Amino acid sequence: DDCVRVFIEIDKKMLYADFQFLLQPILNPKSAKLYAFEVLSKVVRTSSEFIKSNDFLNYLDDDFIKFLATTKIQWVRKTFNKNKKILTFSINISFKCIEDKEFLSKVSSYDGRNVIAFEVNLDGHYSNIIKNKKLKKGLDILRENNFLLFFDNFRINKRYSINLLYIFNWDIVKINRESLFNYHLDDELDFLIKVVSSHCSMVALQGIETSHQYNEFKNTVSLMQGYYFLPPINHIDAIEKFNI
Repeated sequence: DDCVRVFIEIDKKMLYADFQFLLQPILNPKSAKLYAFEVLSKVVRTSSEFIKSNDFLNYLDDDFIKFLATTKIQWVRKTFNKNKKILTFSINISFKCIEDKEFLSKVSSYDGRNVIAFEVNLDGHYSNIIKNKKLKKGLDILRENNFLLFFDNFRINKRYSINLLYIFNWDIVKINRESLFNYHLDDELDFLIKVVSSHCSMVALQGIETSHQYNEFKNTVSLMQGYYFLPPINHIDAIEKFNI
């Protein structure tokens, strides 16, 4: 089952939403070899016709993000326990998850056969980021427990983004192609990639939608993700598509 039901109180009414888990591949742009699946969630139905999917998401907080992350891990463990080869699944979390001892303890007990990567969103956490010992310790704990760590949504147009690279040696830094387009920085991508690459193993460009974008960047980054390759798909289609 790809769905999980979540209950939340809104305006003194207990409502629910059913979340479906979908997978979008992160690929080597030249060989099309699968590197990882990002585990995404989509609201497929709610208990109230007055609460639309996007509206429901606006009510969710950091505690829900933690809950959804641990639920995704359990889903991966249950769904992909007999795959032919070891797979990597990336899951989005906020920086507050990493500062939470209970969350770290819970995920550290993961004993599945596949690799879990956390895509860390550091938005909203800019002041004194390098001196934040709690965040650094949390990242160290995850690394010690064999989790991969991705810097999600790296913003090349923000000064603090480069500083955020210094807090940890990331496995992957993910850059959104749309941010390059919006700030007319396509011509500067080579330089930016060199700067970012000194702080991580690989750079991934997400949001690739056309053959033009693919051809323009395929020799510049290690990994790509986007609708040009595949939209988010259910786990049955993913198993068939990638023969896993």
